[in-house]
Amino acid sequence: MTDAVTCKTCRHNRANWMERTFNVSTWSWQCSLDYNPPEYDPVTGATRPGRHESCNVVRVKEKICGKDGKAWEPCYKRDLFAYLKRI
Repeated sequence: MTDAVTCKTCRHNRANWMERTFNVSTWSWQCSLDYNPPEYDPVTGATRPGRHESCNVVRVKEKICGKDGKAWEPCYKRDLFAYLKRI
């Protein structure tokens, strides 16, 4: 077992099981830790809906998760010991 944690087994990953299992690219996975609120454009009057950032973008941001996966929490019980080793 490696000490590296992945977004695939993180609790904050908002991808459905089909995307986690069969999708090779992690750019479509969304992380629930980083949410961009809706933005109002006063020129056009349109409101851009809020969205969650990609898991890859959150792993780049050191304040939120970082490349070491500081905010990683297990999604499945089988990864509980990996979480306890990291605490």
